[in-house]
Amino acid sequence: QPSHSYSEEGKVAFFDWVNDCLGQDPDLAGRMPIKAEGEGLFQACSDGILLCKLINEAMPDTIDERVINKKGLSLFKKSENHVLCINSAKAIGCNVVNIGPNDLTEGRPYLIMGLIWQNIKIGLFARINLSSPPEFDRLLEEG
Repeated sequence: QPSHSYSEEGKVAFFDWVNDCLGQDPDLAGRMPIKAEGEGLFQACSDGILLCKLINEAMPDTIDERVINKKGLSLFKKSENHVLCINSAKAIGCNVVNIGPNDLTEGRPYLIMGLIWQNIKIGLFARINLSSPPEFDRLLEEG
């Protein structure tokens, strides 16, 4: 079986990103902010709500909030959230090969970290505006 790892520094950066983006989300109250120590991020992803919210953070309105199961979460409803997350992640450009709902329910760190990283990257690239970056004004200045 292949060995998968991630750096603690990377994990802390992801915790910071998630906390900054979703720290005030009322649907995630009680689990935010996520602490960098331990497996908090991976456990917070076990019902799919946080991952769905991160996809909407990267690409707003990708997932209609009304279809995310948020209350009375049976294993089936959590699985529905994870299928929604995986399909939506694929739709915005994430590579989700060999990621299934059970992987996310079980909180497999390397898969969750990979999915969050792709989500962060897609969200950051979506915010780039080449038509009027503030740095272009500096090119018009003398000197």
